[in-house]
Amino acid sequence: METFDVVVLGAGSAGEVVAAGLAEAGRSVAVVEALRVGGACPYIACMPSKAMLRSAQIREQAQQAARFGAVDGEVTTGDDDAAFRAAVRRREAIARGRKDAVAAEGLEKSGVQLIRGRGVVVAEGIVEVDGQQLGFTDLVLATGSQPVRPALEGLELIPTWTSDEALSATERPASLLVLGGGAVGCELAQLHARFGVVTTLVESAPQLAGQEEPGIAALLAEALRAAGVQVRTGVQAQRCELTDAGLAKVTLSDGSAVEAERV
Repeated sequence: METFDVVVLGAGSAGEVVAAGLAEAGRSVAVVEALRVGGACPYIACMPSKAMLRSAQIREQAQQAARFGAVDGEVTTGDDDAAFRAAVRRREAIARGRKDAVAAEGLEKSGVQLIRGRGVVVAEGIVEVDGQQLGFTDLVLATGSQPVRPALEGLELIPTWTSDEALSATERPASLLVLGGGAVGCELAQLHARFGVVTTLVESAPQLAGQEEPGIAALLAEALRAAGVQVRTGVQAQRCELTDAGLAKVTLSDGSAVEAERV
């Protein structure tokens, strides 16, 4: 059994930084990761979403310039589908196609031993990964998070995305209903609206971004509405059904309903 000063479970943002820092300080470190080194941010969260938003911004700026004689490019085309596909290509390049080879190489160069798989603590001071046992003095739990599907009647009947799936999708939906007005929900709503998707954002709390000051939340709602998002606060999704046209229909707590190609 190979033994380390530290075993880190999870090579996401936290685990990657902790492991590299400990190795630099002279400790022997192993990191166990079942998915990607770097976690969600570089591949299915922060960087892909910013890449898409930036493409939308460039497109809008170029369209404004085109009115004064500038020449449109691929991302700046007036066709929403074509522009979305071009933005997706740029997103995929920035996210490296969700491949973590570069990040993994960097982690190993820092002196960390990367072990692929799912680690389970089986005894005091021992982690097992697919039959391989690793001894440790200290253990760092950096296992991250995963999307939670709400207990919503009929949710399994309709076409849905998690945020991870939304930022991996290659086709633009005609309409989108975003449930949740936190940071991720607001970003996804803005992103899709700026590519011409009919977008509705539903937040059960009285304001968007519940951790923020009410004045900031009000400005955020105003900015989203200006981008074309239909913002609904203080209402909650109650049940879902599939329409004859194949659309998702979500009934809200005020008795209204929203139909969309994707939720």
